[in-house]
Amino acid sequence: MPGTHYLIDAMLLCDMRQEAHDYLLDYWGGMVNKGADTYWEAYDPKDDFISPYGFHPVNSSCHAWGCTPVYFIHLYPEVFQR
Repeated sequence: MPGTHYLIDAMLLCDMRQEAHDYLLDYWGGMVNKGADTYWEAYDPKDDFISPYGFHPVNSSCHAWGCTPVYFIHLYPEVFQR
């Protein structure tokens, strides 16, 4: 979701590198742990049926915000590639 991208960006700008690292692993890793092979449009670790449309089957299963991990891993290798 868009907010998670900006949250990680803010953490990095505030020198909260470990927190950003842990959040990325927890959030996107949580999807992987639930069997995702792409990153979902809507994700709440506590609600498998969350949807911005009120009906989860219409959610995108491969959403543009899924590029966030690769973006930050590439931009901050010293934080995420250790």
